[in-house]
Amino acid sequence: MLIWKSKEIKNMGETIDAFVQTQTAEECLELMRIFRAASPHADANVGYMLGYIDEADARRIRAWLGPAVAHPVFGDAWAEGNSPPTTKEAFEKGLEHGKDLK
Repeated sequence: MLIWKSKEIKNMGETIDAFVQTQTAEECLELMRIFRAASPHADANVGYMLGYIDEADARRIRAWLGPAVAHPVFGDAWAEGNSPPTTKEAFEKGLEHGKDLK
């Protein structure tokens, strides 16, 4: 169970919202500590989440949490100096991954 600011976080959408709403590195790191205690997949989940939020928020969260939260498919795309994938690149990577699963 994940409790943040006296509220139970029940799903990934609420987890994303909680990370986006953090205002300082310390607050973000504390949320991550709690998330890691609740889920063995916390780092990968946050890395994946970075692809679904505003780029500025993704870069801020990535800067605070470091390379442990690299995106599971695109790696450290949201690190300072890197370019996140375009929509076309993401689509093509999805097609490639789908073919690999066959």
